[in-house]
Amino acid sequence: MLPAKGVYCAGCHGLDGRGAREGKLAAPDITPAVLRAYTQGLLARAITRGFDSSGRELGSLMPRWALSESELEDLLAYLKRLGAR
Repeated sequence: MLPAKGVYCAGCHGLDGRGAREGKLAAPDITPAVLRAYTQGLLARAITRGFDSSGRELGSLMPRWALSESELEDLLAYLKRLGAR
């Protein structure tokens, strides 16, 4: 679990959320069009517990974030806006 301080989603997923690559590692696109399979609850579970929309564990490179309820709500609202920029 990582606190929501000092490490940011954009560091891996890019400022626009469209994913990024560093060497052999690739972070996926997290824009709303790609995250259609996720409800708010499933997206919260992916962020905090590390499971994708079908219940499979996400890779170990995806941090499990320790967020307050308000931080999580803010993050989910922000993710909804990523593709609209």
